Amino acid sequence: MSKPKKFVYKNNLVNLSNSIIKHFTGLSFHETMGDIDDLLKGHEKVALLLFDGSGTSLIRKHLDKDSYIRSHYYKTIHSVYPPTTVAATTSLLSAKYPVETGWLGWCVYLQEYDCNIDYFSNKCHETGICYEPDTRNKLILKDICPYTDIFTIIRDNSDYKAIDLKCYPVYEEGFKDFNEMISQINSNLKSLDKGFLYAYNILPDKEIHTEGTSSNKITEIFKDIDQVVKEVTLANPDTLFLVLADHGLIDINYIDISEQEDIYNTLLRPISLEGRTTAFFVKKGKKALFKRLFNKYYGKDFYLLSPKQALKLHVFGEGKPNEHYYDFTGDFISISHSHYTFISRKSYIGKEPNNYKASHAGYSKEEDQIDISVFNR
Repeated sequence: MSKPKKFVYKNNLVNLSNSIIKHFTGLSFHETMGDIDDLLKGHEKVALLLFDGSGTSLIRKHLDKDSYIRSHYYKTIHSVYPPTTVAATTSLLSAKYPVETGWLGWCVYLQEYDCNIDYFSNKCHETGICYEPDTRNKLILKDICPYTDIFTIIRDNSDYKAIDLKCYPVYEEGFKDFNEMISQINSNLKSLDKGFLYAYNILPDKEIHTEGTSSNKITEIFKDIDQVVKEVTLANPDTLFLVLADHGLIDINYIDISEQEDIYNTLLRPISLEGRTTAFFVKKGKKALFKRLFNKYYGKDFYLLSPKQALKLHVFGEGKPNEHYYDFTGDFISISHSHYTFISRKSYIGKEPNNYKASHAGYSKEEDQIDISVFNR
């Protein structure tokens, strides 16, 4: 069956992040963006605002050309693969690719818990059991796959300050509302002489999942975001603002792999990572059968790769693979290049699986492309 072309990583979130740390410290792990390097020159205060899921296609669907954000459009860049919050925000905040950090998708199988653990909640994906409830101070996966964030890099290698207002996903409560976001950004920037501020908001992603990409409710959220950006950028004219997303979303349809008994019976454990980029652990002696059945049933809509093939194609980025890469990727990786998304409903115990109208983490430009808007240049 067909497989994707080799992934080329340029003009993406990792390059942007490396431009930021290079601007403040002179250090970088990967190639920077020359135009962003030039843009940052001379700016002592820089703020990056990220609105989860507000990719290019959604920005342009829900905001008019003369909206505040779109009227300050600078350029379109790529997310990372998979284009999903765990992988993309971690890549931005580490200046490294998912293959390097090990932050590959929403959940991974951990042998010590014998279940799939969600990166951001410490919960078993299929049961909802929380194994480390104090997510504010300890993420299980942060201990297993630690990384140095760009705030620490800036603080340790310069005299600049670095402020992290991401709140969610590491801090579950997030901003109470948009007014609180505005207040926190303004107060922190007013007290910042020079340095970097990052602010993350779970919207619009959280609502797009349940409402779909075309809902009028999503349009109203984008209008609110547009107003947030206008208020904070006008209130802080001494700060260069970059406003962007981590990924986009598309409307989806589910395929319940547990309904296809012959292929489901080849699986050793529940599927993991993401519904649109999925890791499969297969029973001993069943790999050939799994591959044949997968391509028979799903080959039109999904690519199927071994973890080694995924490495050769740079699916999860460039750089030295994390020591847990093969532990997390199992025997096969599937990549959705259609609107279909895997789920395994029989695997859930005491918990209802999500029934989203839209999602991300797949191989489409709608999920991958991100607009950067720039203010106070």
